[in-house]
Amino acid sequence: MPLFFSLKRPIAATVDIVALTGVTGYLAYIWGQVDEVAAWTLVPYLGWLSFATYLSAGCGYLNNWDFESKERSTAGKPKDTNKFVDEKRE
Repeated sequence: MPLFFSLKRPIAATVDIVALTGVTGYLAYIWGQVDEVAAWTLVPYLGWLSFATYLSAGCGYLNNWDFESKERSTAGKPKDTNKFVDEKRE
């Protein structure tokens, strides 16, 4: 989340979540050799990671992997205003 939302680096965030999904899948495989129930407990988490990967990659792709261009200048405006473009208001 910090890579995606705070640092606005969608490529790094997508690579990070793909690696996390792979490690979790491998962990489920290893646990499955010891206890099948333990491996099945990771299935919902793997489903969530897969969906989050889809969202991260999709959002990055639809924005041409650049979130910096979505910001607008806040010079001369109060600090509490939204710095991102609100397409409904403008």
